[in-house]
Amino acid sequence: MQTQPATKAAVTTGRQRRSKAALAGTVELAVLRMANRLGLDAKTNPEAAKQHSAYVNGAIALAITMGILTEERALALRAACGELIGGVGLPATSPSLIGALRGDSAYARIVVAVRRHGGATATTPVELAELGTSQAREMLDRMQRHGVIKAPDMFGHYAIATVEH
Repeated sequence: MQTQPATKAAVTTGRQRRSKAALAGTVELAVLRMANRLGLDAKTNPEAAKQHSAYVNGAIALAITMGILTEERALALRAACGELIGGVGLPATSPSLIGALRGDSAYARIVVAVRRHGGATATTPVELAELGTSQAREMLDRMQRHGVIKAPDMFGHYAIATVEH
């Protein structure tokens, strides 16, 4: 009788791996389809390419955060999506950022939103997570340290950090 639960656990683990792999494939397909549609829009509206790439990268970062995609698969997906959107480089996600995202769901939501919107202001974390100004400032500092955003410009806008190709 002791072998039966072990066998059942092995079968369950095997199913979970297969279902996780299937989910990863489905997510990759959905992101590629989205990048393809946004790439078509970027051809007619080139100034939107950076915002489209930030939106796609937000989806990829969310999939990494949720444990659906590995960093290696995400890198390949970023390269493919970057080509579909017209060669605009998608920002890489550093290992330190992935660790920070897994430990703090509010921070993960803000990072995804900032990437999707293509940048942030001092009030972005306040509006998205209902934080105080000192906590919002700390979130912006963390995003700078993790390479999500650049230093603010003279108007206080934190541009998204992109990879140049």
